[in-house]
Amino acid sequence: MDASKNEANKKAGGKKVKKSPKVLAKVKSKSSKNPFKNMEISHGVPHPFGASASSNGINFCIASSAAKACTLVLFKKGLPHPFAEIEIPKRYQFGGVFAVNVAGLDVNTVEYGYRFDGPRDGKSGRFDYSKVVLDPYAKVVSGRNDFRANPDW
Repeated sequence: MDASKNEANKKAGGKKVKKSPKVLAKVKSKSSKNPFKNMEISHGVPHPFGASASSNGINFCIASSAAKACTLVLFKKGLPHPFAEIEIPKRYQFGGVFAVNVAGLDVNTVEYGYRFDGPRDGKSGRFDYSKVVLDPYAKVVSGRNDFRANPDW
């Protein structure tokens, strides 16, 4: 048994653990209500970069050659706090490109950003997972009138 299976087996108390095929991504909700009941998460398309409407929702795609993990942070339009955070699974990563499709989102009512995790050594990057960053491929940026001021969130 390889080390990762052995480690998972220890965490499960020696019992075999089945993963549900319905769980497509790890999602964190900031709300007591379930904002995900109409959302489905699946493999995204790795091109074009940015956010683009898909046949059933929104495709989010961003590249980072040094990031080890990427989380999509979703906001209701105009609100300062996210209603959901979706950790993009490794299986949705194509080299340095992270791509996820979120069905059930309305492109007119959602704003987004990303959190990245990776090296903090200054050579490969200075990632700070606590920060929500803009998509460099975004077609529109919204939020506040003075982007030099500290955010109110």
